[in-house]
Parts: sequence; structure tokens; C-alpha cells
Amino acid sequence: MDASHSQTPLGAGSPASVVAAFREWLAGADAVDDGDRISLVTELERLKGAAAAAQARATDALRVSQEAVRPQDAARSVGSQVALARRESPTLGDRFVGLSRALVHERCPPPWLP
Repeated sequence: MDASHSQTPLGAGSPASVVAAFREWLAGADAVDDGDRISLVTELERLKGAAAAAQARATDALRVSQEAVRPQDAARSVGSQVALARRESPTLGDRFVGLSRALVHERCPPPWLP
């Protein structure tokens, strides 16, 4: 992480506790007028993308960490842990671990770019 990410928003705490606090705050956030509602929808879309990227980076960091400690068990263990955290099947957890690895390390250009 670079220096701009060393301070957590919304006060001190772990990244997970900051996200939980933001999620609770967001549940009660209402826009004032239609312009604010459109702006909120726009920012929530950006937030979804940032959250998906952060989830992929965290998943891959977990995989790397577990492979260093228990290389023989890492593939199955990480997929199961991720599935539990994402509240989905172990098969989908394994799939997300693989996708996260590809997204973090391969950085393929989108198919529409030459």
C-alpha cells in the first residue's frame, strides 16, 4: 500500500471494521433530490467496482499467504474459506480464487482494445 492508503477513512480500525461501519451508515443514507439520487447511483456503481477489486486483491493475498504456510493444502483451503466468506458454494469459492489470481497477476487488456 502506498502512503495515500495508510490512513483508513471513517476513523481508526481495521479495513473490515471501516467497511462494516460504512455499510451500516449507507443503509440509512437517503438522497435529498433527484440530482442527489443520480449522483448516489453513480457513486455506488463506482463503489461496487472498487469493492470487487479490493475483494480480488484480498483473496489473492490470502492465497499467496496460505501457499507460503501450507502449500499442499492451500488450493482447497483458500477456496473453502473464500466461499464461506462470500456465502456461496465451495466450487464458486475455488473459481473466485482462480479469477482473483488472474485479475491480480495477469492484467489482460480488455478484448475491445487492439
